[in-house]
Amino acid sequence: MNRLGIRLLLIWLIAGVVLFVPFRFAYERDTQSHLDAELLQVDAALRSTEAIFRTVTNQAFSDLLGRDNFRQLLADIARSPDGFDGDWDRSALIAAGMDTHRSLRTCCRAELHVLTPDARSLIRFSIPGSETPPSAEYRPGLLQALEGRHGAQGFEMGLRGPAYRRILPIWDSGELVGAVEAELAVGDLMAFLRGVGGGALLYHLVLLESAVPTDNSNGLGVIYRPTALHEQIYEPVQLNSTGSRLAHWIEQSSRLRQALAAAIPTGAPASAVVEDWRGAEVAIAMLPIHDISGEQIGYAVAESDATALTALRNQYLWMGTLVWLLAAGLGTVALFLWHSRRGAILLQDKLAAVTESVGEGVFVAGDDGRIRYVNQAACDILGYTRAELLGANSYRMFHQLSDGKPISPESSPIRQATRIKGIYRSENEGFRTRSGDIITVSMTVTPLRRNRPSDGVVAVFHDVSARTRELTSLKVQALRDPLTGLANRRLFDGTLEREVRRSHRTHASLALLMVDVDDFKHYNDAFGHLAGDEALQRISKVLEECVNRPADLVCRYGGEEFALILPETDTASARWIAERVRHSVEAEGIRQAPGAVSEVISVSVGYASGGGPRLTAASLIAKADYGAYRAKALGRNRVEIGEPEPV
Repeated sequence: MNRLGIRLLLIWLIAGVVLFVPFRFAYERDTQSHLDAELLQVDAALRSTEAIFRTVTNQAFSDLLGRDNFRQLLADIARSPDGFDGDWDRSALIAAGMDTHRSLRTCCRAELHVLTPDARSLIRFSIPGSETPPSAEYRPGLLQALEGRHGAQGFEMGLRGPAYRRILPIWDSGELVGAVEAELAVGDLMAFLRGVGGGALLYHLVLLESAVPTDNSNGLGVIYRPTALHEQIYEPVQLNSTGSRLAHWIEQSSRLRQALAAAIPTGAPASAVVEDWRGAEVAIAMLPIHDISGEQIGYAVAESDATALTALRNQYLWMGTLVWLLAAGLGTVALFLWHSRRGAILLQDKLAAVTESVGEGVFVAGDDGRIRYVNQAACDILGYTRAELLGANSYRMFHQLSDGKPISPESSPIRQATRIKGIYRSENEGFRTRSGDIITVSMTVTPLRRNRPSDGVVAVFHDVSARTRELTSLKVQALRDPLTGLANRRLFDGTLEREVRRSHRTHASLALLMVDVDDFKHYNDAFGHLAGDEALQRISKVLEECVNRPADLVCRYGGEEFALILPETDTASARWIAERVRHSVEAEGIRQAPGAVSEVISVSVGYASGGGPRLTAASLIAKADYGAYRAKALGRNRVEIGEPEPV
């Protein structure tokens, strides 16, 4: 093989190796983004189901307890000499609750269940004659739920297996006389989730070994079968069923088992793309589920169609092959032009033969940005004709910055590729179309590698605007608190670390305010969590109105705690803003619960400031947090500075 043949072979091999890595990375990145979106969808489905079930059951329980005879019947039985173990009229209690049971069955297929104050099953309305006398269940979280007045909601193991439940204690004259419960069986819950989740094909429930009863059976036809997913993962199945609801190809997926093995020790979600029995790709998303007491008991498993990933892989394969052909073809053309020293006309003819059939936009331009060649795909993307683009200056005609201004020639990818004498890639370039819209493109610029500086470059680009918008939306959601819309803890940590580093460089003062809502637990206990959420939203708006500089950041630090990051703010200014926050929240006039220290909701504010190379984020948080602690200790509804840390 002569030198020309060896050079051609090297060009094609190098082009293949160079292009394989970024395309493989891009595919893995998009696959992970798809799985992250599936986890978000499962989480949204679980939260929506929880909210809908809470709303429906609250209304049903409210209607039930609004009938005086139901509460009174329970109270009379509880206070009778023999209590619930005696001889009492079951038909009256069943008649009082049957309408509520039918309503729950109609709207969400839940069953009404009445319990005694000591957590025994009294009447199960689906089989109202089955609980004589009252029977005890394997219900580890039930007694804890009966201790409060607001009840509880979540997954729980029971006599008939795992179920999703809403429990509400019933009190009469300060005495617990019983409880009502809405029970949603696992199968009905999975159907509910599928209706709410939309995109998922199927939902399953699997349990951790720690949540499974020790005898692996609850006596009513449910057993817990070990799965091949993980040694700690069990699946509840009917005793006489033909087999598992989990498909064999899910349990045998090595990728899913690896993801689950890494997730279980930390209680994290797990996800993977697996192949079903037909070879089609399915996205499996596993989100942790917790019982009433907050302990993780297993995972909700969602199967979703992932044929879009198959199409994406084929698209990347097709695109990579085309770009490989293009890059290697361009290298081949350049090599032959170098070898034969032919003119620019031959270059354009050969380039056109390679690029006209490619779906990517391609143009050849000189160092001055003037276009010498453009393919039809570039014309279609930009909306210009070939005649309008040829000879035009790309810097002025369509290459833009993100704010719409023309790009500087010195900072353009064309000059960058010429300066480094190699391939220059950019995933975020702005092109203006003929209609005036700014689109985001991924661009690869390759010099023609001639000795003269005016030889120019070949630029390949494709429109990635839709993908950029989707990624931007996901990033914004990841940095915002869903309840208040404020920055979340993740954004708070990143911003504070960045401002601390800036203070190290500039020696500017940096202030931090920690704001803690006074007696908020008392408020929640009195008015409920929905009212508490509304109060936190109102307080959040007040805090945002207390700062007006773009660099200031208001964050939800956690629960009823908020934090304000105030760059270039000294101690005196920080105290002034802290007093403004305290006064503004008090002036909002959110009515506090009876028996609280004040008549309206107030806040205790701690503040601290510092600057210079010795400042750390941890010390600033500790000082401001200590100030808030002092403010609470000294009577609440006040502002206190955080004392220096002990040396």
